[in-house]
Amino acid sequence: MSNTNCLAGMRCPACGSYGPFFITLRAEALVYDDGVEEYTDCEWDDENDCVCHACSHTATVLDFWEEVQDDGK
Repeated sequence: MSNTNCLAGMRCPACGSYGPFFITLRAEALVYDDGVEEYTDCEWDDENDCVCHACSHTATVLDFWEEVQDDGK
């Protein structure tokens, strides 16, 4: 079943899994010596690293976008 939320349009190009995926994220955090107190929303784009949890295939997020099949209809 395809993804409909945060991973909508993504699928592993190696094994076909719809996730979950390990994605390298960008976020800001208030960090103290004993840990993190607060952080902002996480963001990523097409150039961030992405690893399939099922098969460990590693590429960029862009490589995990499903290709739209044009069947002429």
